Amino acid sequence: MGMEHSLHLFLALVGPDAYNILTSCAYPKAPEDHTLKELLEMLANHFVPSRLKHAEHHRFWKNMQLEGESITAYVSRIRKLATTCEFAGDSLEANLLDAFILGLRDTGTVRKFLLEENLTLDRAVKIARETDMASAEAQTITSARTEFLTPINFKQRLSGAPLARVVHTGESRIASDVPHTPCPSCGATHWRIDCPHRQAVCNHCQKTGHIAKVCKQKHSGQSKKRKRSHNNQKRKKTQANVIFEKNPKHHSIQNVIMLIYLSLGAVCTVFTWIVIILYRHTAVVKASDFMLSQMFLLGILMCMSTAVSFAAPVSMLNCSVGFIWFCTSVVFIVSIIFVKTNRVSRVFESGFVKSFKTRVYLSYQGPAILVVFLTVIQIAICFIANYFDPIQVNRLVISEDIVYLQCRSNTRIGYAIAVGYFSVLCICCVYWAFKTRKLPENFCEAKYINFTSLIILMSLLTMVPSYFGTAGPIQAAISSF
Repeated sequence: MGMEHSLHLFLALVGPDAYNILTSCAYPKAPEDHTLKELLEMLANHFVPSRLKHAEHHRFWKNMQLEGESITAYVSRIRKLATTCEFAGDSLEANLLDAFILGLRDTGTVRKFLLEENLTLDRAVKIARETDMASAEAQTITSARTEFLTPINFKQRLSGAPLARVVHTGESRIASDVPHTPCPSCGATHWRIDCPHRQAVCNHCQKTGHIAKVCKQKHSGQSKKRKRSHNNQKRKKTQANVIFEKNPKHHSIQNVIMLIYLSLGAVCTVFTWIVIILYRHTAVVKASDFMLSQMFLLGILMCMSTAVSFAAPVSMLNCSVGFIWFCTSVVFIVSIIFVKTNRVSRVFESGFVKSFKTRVYLSYQGPAILVVFLTVIQIAICFIANYFDPIQVNRLVISEDIVYLQCRSNTRIGYAIAVGYFSVLCICCVYWAFKTRKLPENFCEAKYINFTSLIILMSLLTMVPSYFGTAGPIQAAISSF
């Protein structure tokens, strides 16, 4: 087969990837324009890059025998490094010998090499192997024999008795004496080499060489267990004195007083509600807006019921429900006062909500719809704030014996937005009531609204800082009030 046929056969069988590489290497000519020898040289230059001669020489001469490396492995590594150095002729043998001697770890073997004349690489490798094997065998023989003397028994010394001498060779013992310390394998008074439990497996730690009776890990665990039990008893004793005043019992004085107060307030509110319903056709009730009056009484009952949630046991559910229910109840009442104040102001064209038509705003259902709308805004604020900054139960440590549970969030942004919302409503009520203070006596309800708005605003300004600045039963009493 001619060279031309070999070239075409090679290009047909070389594959698409190799052909693309040949095309790139042969550019600007085509691969078919070159000979087979030239193409093979191109592939060799592409896949086998040339090495830096001086770098390979440096790597060869810096080579050292590794710790624990055998002579055979060390020589093989030197020969492998020499293949990339391109040593020519007799210089290869001389360079291998020099590198072998320079990198050898055993200085005693190196001194032997310096005393040899006409030293060759094979001779040096043989000497190094024999020396290495002799050192290993000598170390094994030396470590197998251990000779020691037992402690002196002063009673034997005073009585003139000969001192016992113990010689250990491997695992055998020639003479014996009673040891001064217990056996570490079983705890008995004999030498460990005579102990039958020397190869036993511990049932506690599963290690070989002792039994569970003398297991250090077991005794350490028992010591830790006794210490842990002592700490638990101490902790229980301390916890017995911990006062969780934030969770008062149902028969506590605080809860009894709160229930009496709530009962009286609820009875008075229900009685007023019944009177309004019975006299709903009178002029006084009609002038006060029958529906808003009922909603106002309902809001009072809602506010009274929030005290129960504040006095209930502290938990994440009670904290979240109490926060939402309190804000909703307060805003519900403030929204009613807001609507009544603006309604009086609207009659005299001084109200704030001027985008509503007077006919719609002064209708029977318009104020009620506005109250519900303002309350729904507060509910949405509470749910969103509780979702992004959930209320959690935290432990407030006052002292070693006093720990309170309290409802807290990370940033308290929800509290600030909720309190700020009904504070704005309250300020608006005070502003419009102040503007309508000079109305005729027939519209004197604005004066009472002004007084009520001021009371609510002052209560908020007083109670909110007091609530966040206290803890325990005082905080629960403030929130209930």
